[in-house]
Amino acid sequence: MSHVIGRGRYAHETYPTGSNGGGSSAIAGTQYVFVFRPGDPLGNHQNVYTSWLALYTAASTVAGGVRVFCDDNLGAIHITSGAWIIDGWVFDSAASFVNANGGAIVNVDDGVVFMPNADGNLTFTIGPWTYMVSASAGVAPITLATGECNVVLEEFSAINSLGVKGFFHVTGAAADAFLWLHMTNASIGDSAHPTILFDAGAGGQVNMVSSEIHTLALSGAGIAGLEVFPSYDSNVEYPNAPTFVFGMLNENAGTNGAIPTITKQAGLGGAGAAATISGDATAGIITLTSGAGPAPGVAAHVTFVRTRSDIPHAVLFSPANAVAANAQANITGAPYVTNITVNGFDVAFFVFGGALVAGEWAYLVL
Repeated sequence: MSHVIGRGRYAHETYPTGSNGGGSSAIAGTQYVFVFRPGDPLGNHQNVYTSWLALYTAASTVAGGVRVFCDDNLGAIHITSGAWIIDGWVFDSAASFVNANGGAIVNVDDGVVFMPNADGNLTFTIGPWTYMVSASAGVAPITLATGECNVVLEEFSAINSLGVKGFFHVTGAAADAFLWLHMTNASIGDSAHPTILFDAGAGGQVNMVSSEIHTLALSGAGIAGLEVFPSYDSNVEYPNAPTFVFGMLNENAGTNGAIPTITKQAGLGGAGAAATISGDATAGIITLTSGAGPAPGVAAHVTFVRTRSDIPHAVLFSPANAVAANAQANITGAPYVTNITVNGFDVAFFVFGGALVAGEWAYLVL
């Protein structure tokens, strides 16, 4: 059966209730519904709770999944410091609860630790119009050394971090710990602090449909281990995109320390020859300076940070400064790209009729 919750603007809202803790009742025999409404003038009543501790205590008594409807119209929602098991939970925001900010904000206070289940794994969902924001200064709410964490972000949901420790911190190697994020019209990160931190050797995967990962959301020495699979209308902003991206320009997009390497070759000459690269495995600038005795042929070799699953369709080259433009017209001719493989490509010249000093060419890998 159902009961009306609250009064006034809430009088039309009904939720199942039953004999379990907090007045909750199973949905389809497996899920229990709670309302998190700080500032409710009636206090804790039926399945409505005004504090995280009271709600968690009640929800911990049920045997099925937990769905928490978050309503911050009467007071800010805070998940307070402590270790909490939320495996299988859904944090949601009913349409009638959406406030002037466009959705319910769930503040995850510093000191919150979301614990895995008995199997060492953690799965939860952030429902529509629900924004979960971490203020972590000491430890990320989800720190993975072992096991898997699966998080589903539904339409118009978001995860962000206002703390230096982020929201997710994957410390274990990919064989031990793995982060899965499934996003549909959702977003991750929009502040000056990283939301996902990856230590060296860590692993994870993000599946994106019409979603965004904002600048600085991703960080850490191991971010190259995060695989991102965006739909064509998704966006992973630069400069801190991961190095392995499908569905955008190519699967090696991104920087975060994952700049391709470049080595000078015999065609660039001997003493004094130099080759540098900036950018990422999708686009950037290659700078070439010839040394003693330059000659037609391969001048430099570029190596991707990660081996691609297929050979690039093309690598486009164009002058990026006056030196390169003049060299193409009077000294070297236009450089060309050859020996394109899953691991990289060569830059070569048909002719080399004089000295080249800091010529810059822009490249685009398709």
